[in-house]
Amino acid sequence: MPRLAEFTDIALDRGRALLALFNDAGVDRGRALRTGVPEVDPVTFLQRRRMTEVPANAWLERGWLRQTTGPNALDRLTVATLVQRGGLVPGDGPGCDDVLRLWARLRGDERWQNFRQVAMPDDPAAFIQAWTTNENALKGALLDCHNAQQSIDDHVSDLYGIPQNLRGALRDGPPWLAGRGAAVEDAEENAE
Repeated sequence: MPRLAEFTDIALDRGRALLALFNDAGVDRGRALRTGVPEVDPVTFLQRRRMTEVPANAWLERGWLRQTTGPNALDRLTVATLVQRGGLVPGDGPGCDDVLRLWARLRGDERWQNFRQVAMPDDPAAFIQAWTTNENALKGALLDCHNAQQSIDDHVSDLYGIPQNLRGALRDGPPWLAGRGAAVEDAEENAE
């Protein structure tokens, strides 16, 4: 049992570290727990990091964003659709392409009329560097948390003598509850 207490302390420490990263980046913890994927809103991240921001319209004025479509398309299509179809394209500045793709993926459901006032980084290259560092830290912390929880599960399974072939069902739930159908079960049995 002392090993179980040690594994539990490690898991709690890693959970606290993950929550600190969530708070620092502005992750919606409820959504992250429901989906298993922490999603960081780039505007929230920009504000939490106190990076200088400008409206998306300023990107047009600076040439970091180019409009290659008429005003009618801007009024009726979402920003994600405009980017996908080439109606809004990044300029030549460093990091502009990455920032535009990120904003289109996470904030692209807005139409240009609303999007043009959305905060965007004043220094796209510095933002992308901070964003990438944060994303890597989040992924590492999630992996550490998962591994710590798996250590507890493995230790408890060893204590109770649960066979290896049943541990997957304990971890993931029975196949019929885990979204796997009978066809998958039959294929796995035939493969063995």
